[in-house]
Amino acid sequence: MIEPLDERRMLGGRRFAALSLCALLLLGIAGCLPRIRRQLATDVTTVFTCSGDYRFSARELGEVATVRAEMQTIAIPRIRSASGTRYRKDEMEFWNRGQTGTLRLGGATHADCAGQVVSTPWEESRLLGIEYRAAGSEPVWSLEIDDGKYMRFMVAGGSPVYTPAPQAMSEGGRRVFRTSADSTGLEVVIEEIACRNATSVDPFPQTVTVTANGFPHRGCGRSLGR
Repeated sequence: MIEPLDERRMLGGRRFAALSLCALLLLGIAGCLPRIRRQLATDVTTVFTCSGDYRFSARELGEVATVRAEMQTIAIPRIRSASGTRYRKDEMEFWNRGQTGTLRLGGATHADCAGQVVSTPWEESRLLGIEYRAAGSEPVWSLEIDDGKYMRFMVAGGSPVYTPAPQAMSEGGRRVFRTSADSTGLEVVIEEIACRNATSVDPFPQTVTVTANGFPHRGCGRSLGR
């Protein structure tokens, strides 16, 4: 004599079978779908040297390249390219082909420029031909001085400020660069006092104070030497 199966056991078996079938169906569907490769955002900065000693740098981060050239910093979106990575916006274009790059800017084209990848902003500034650099924190800021040409001051999260480089003055053993006498100007004071910051093991030879819009930014600086 065969005894009838317990109703709860029958229901449990049916549920298990249904779940197993669903799992198999899902695995089958997933196997038919194309694999999606996760593209990681790259952050690479390259300095390019062109004929006539024209220099520019490009920081490629995801779908945007930030190009520094001729006292200006420009963000250019990426476009499709059969080779290398290419960026274009209006009349501006940057094309990186690995070892060489091409920049079209302001009606001029700089082609076949030799590229060199850099690992720090200090190295980038040096290869761009900048003569002096300083930096600080709280907030993070940087200053570049290209004697006789321009100064570039930038606070993290903001846009860089370019000004013509004024003549350095000597005040009590300090070098002072002052763009104007009012509170909206830029004043840079370089003192021969050793300075340390959190990002460097070795001390810097100078202590630097940059006053912008009446607010002082203190940090460390040194000559770069090319």
